[in-house]
Amino acid sequence: MSPFAKHVIHQHQPLRWAMIIIGIVLLTAISIWLYLKPTTHLRIQFRTLQQHSQQLETVNQQLTEQNLELAQKFESQQQIMAIQQARDEQLQNQLSKLQTEVVHLNKELMFYQNITQGSSSSKLQIRELDLRASDSQSDMVDYRLVITQSKKISKPLTGAVTITLNSQNNGENEQLIVGEHQLNLRHVQVFEGQIQLVSNSVPENISVTLKQAKKKKLSRSFDWQIDSNN
Repeated sequence: MSPFAKHVIHQHQPLRWAMIIIGIVLLTAISIWLYLKPTTHLRIQFRTLQQHSQQLETVNQQLTEQNLELAQKFESQQQIMAIQQARDEQLQNQLSKLQTEVVHLNKELMFYQNITQGSSSSKLQIRELDLRASDSQSDMVDYRLVITQSKKISKPLTGAVTITLNSQNNGENEQLIVGEHQLNLRHVQVFEGQIQLVSNSVPENISVTLKQAKKKKLSRSFDWQIDSNN
C-alpha cells in the first residue's frame, strides 16, 4: 500500500442508525399486525359460531323435549280414544241386546195377556216353539217351548212332553229325541233346553208330543227355523 494513499474519515451518525432500527421495528410490528389481524377475525367468527351452535343445541334440546312430551300426550289420547271406542261398542252391544230382550218381553206380555184375558183359545195347546243359536257353542241350538190352556181347572194337568228332531242324514230319515219334560200345567208352562246338532245331519222339523196317562193327547210339528233376532 502506498504511503501516500488517502483515507476518508466519515463522521459518526447515531440518528441514522436509530431511524433504521425504528424502521425495522415498525416493519416487524406491521408484519405481525397484518399476520394477526385475519387470525383474530377468524377467532371472533369462530367464537360467534360456537355461541350460535350452543344456542341451536339448546333450542334443539328444547324441541326434542317438547316433541317427546307431545308424543306422550298423543299416545295417551290414543289410548283414551281406544278405551272410549271399546266402551261405546260394548254399550252398543248391550243396547242391542236390551232392545231384543224388550221385544221378546213385549211379545210374552201380549201372549200372557191373551191367556189371562181369555182372548185366546181355552183348549190345551202346544202354543209355540222358538229356536235360537247358542251363544256359547256353535253346534248347539237353544229351544223354548210354550204349552197353554185357559180353562178353569181345580188341579194342574199332568203328563209328559217329548221333543223329537227330524233330520236327513245321507239321504235317510233320522229321528232323535232331544228333550223330555214333565207337564204340570194350569195356564202356561214353558220348557227350555238345548239341541246338539249332529255332523252330516240336516234338520227339517221338530215334533212335539204331549201324553197324558201314557196316551197321546196332542202332537204338533214345527219347521226348523232359527230365530234371527238372537
